[in-house]
Amino acid sequence: MKPGGRQRLRLRYRKDDVLMYISHRDLLRLVFKLLRRAEIPFAFSGHFSPKPRVTFGPALSLGVSADNELLDIELPDSTAWDAQETEAALKRLAQAALPRDFAAGMTGLSPGQPSIAAEVKAARYHVTGDAGLETGYLIPRAPALLEGTGGADGPLRGLLSLEAHQDMLVIDGLVQPSGSFSIVRAGTCLRDTFGLRYTRLHRACLLGEDGMPL
Repeated sequence: MKPGGRQRLRLRYRKDDVLMYISHRDLLRLVFKLLRRAEIPFAFSGHFSPKPRVTFGPALSLGVSADNELLDIELPDSTAWDAQETEAALKRLAQAALPRDFAAGMTGLSPGQPSIAAEVKAARYHVTGDAGLETGYLIPRAPALLEGTGGADGPLRGLLSLEAHQDMLVIDGLVQPSGSFSIVRAGTCLRDTFGLRYTRLHRACLLGEDGMPL
């Protein structure tokens, strides 16, 4: 084992207009298949029923696309990659995933860097829809959305902020289990409360505690 413990890699990947329709469980199967195909090794837990030491970011709702999803890969004891080897592994993964544009980036993590579960607090979503989402219509009604239509446990639980940009909404919401924001429920609320129809839901990036993209 290398000093400071096993090396960890953080993979950034995309869910395009095809992958957004597979479940989180099926996504896990796909990722492990791609890792093996790209010859990217990963460690296993040492219990009676060994589990891969791969940590995924917050699950994404079915039908929501994304271009900055994250997962951490813990390499086996005998494996230590430099930046060049990591870049080569990323290229192999991108090739293995064709024709999907899946692999977006891969970097090594420092020994003390928190896991995804500890580091990722919120997500940013883009909601694209019809002309009813323009600023002039939505901004006067934003307070009702920010107050959480439906009560504390309603469809907009975990909503942090909302901005309107022409025909797009930009929404920040919590991804922690205790108060997770549901973009699918938010879309339903926009439709039922304000008559706004969305045509696309997209998770653009994950945010750290300081509110900046990871």
